Amino acid sequence: MSDPTRSRTPAIVAAVDVGSNTIKVSVARKKGDDLDELLADAQTVRLSAGLEATGRIDPQRAEMAIACLLQFAAAAREVGASGFIGVATEVVRVANNGEELLARIALETPWRLKVISGDEEARLTYAGVRLSLQGAVSAVVADIGGASTELISATGDAAEGFISIKIGSGRLTDRFVRNDPPTNDQLRDCREAALTTLGAADFRAPAPLERLLVTGGTGLYLSALVGGDSGIPPARLAMARQTLLGFPSAILSDFLHIPVERAKVLPAGVAVVEAMTELWRPRELQMTASGIRRGLLLRYFAGESDQG
Repeated sequence: MSDPTRSRTPAIVAAVDVGSNTIKVSVARKKGDDLDELLADAQTVRLSAGLEATGRIDPQRAEMAIACLLQFAAAAREVGASGFIGVATEVVRVANNGEELLARIALETPWRLKVISGDEEARLTYAGVRLSLQGAVSAVVADIGGASTELISATGDAAEGFISIKIGSGRLTDRFVRNDPPTNDQLRDCREAALTTLGAADFRAPAPLERLLVTGGTGLYLSALVGGDSGIPPARLAMARQTLLGFPSAILSDFLHIPVERAKVLPAGVAVVEAMTELWRPRELQMTASGIRRGLLLRYFAGESDQG
């Protein structure tokens, strides 16, 4: 049965992804079977900072999140958005005060966020990046967040497995990184912890693995460090490692045009990519923007979302 409310679907919709490191927004309208993106932005809030120690979202970080969402809403309205949808991921799932933050967001901003499971996060990621996998015989999509990493196994055009594991660049930074720039031993500890978690996870990468597709900030900033976004030999990760060991976050921030807070957690994110390449031996790496917001918007315009 058709949904009569779909006749009132806004023509332009804003979607946010409230992640553990970064809050991101995309504003788009439907264009055939694809999207016409009108605005994209991101702010590093690091909601997961201190979560390992306290189990709670820091009040100052919560205030930063509210301010960020209000700014994004104003910018979205300027380009014509009248629908505001979004998801919250691992940090809100696990924080003792996650529901309290969601209630404040609903009261103080136009966003009504849905907390999604790790499995749903992985499925949205795949929906958003599926076109990027065309031509790949076998692939793993890895969305490395601040507090969790979502993995999707794909063969041809079909996804065969989804999983969310509790490793992320923010969690590993809080646990192991004490220097800026990090020491070689600290990055090794990040990589070994990621290897242990990946090895114990109920997830199988295709073998042989043609492509490891790294999404989100880790993928985008890694591509800037090694020069390129597709068909990158895994051996070039050594170049990124040396850069991350040699320059403090303030220098990386200037070079990559990202906030210092985001630059501080990038080395641990790259250590997770190193662990994946060591474990699965992909023939090549590919980098792309996060697929969550894109997947969310595609589903919404297709009438498959329960938001709105």
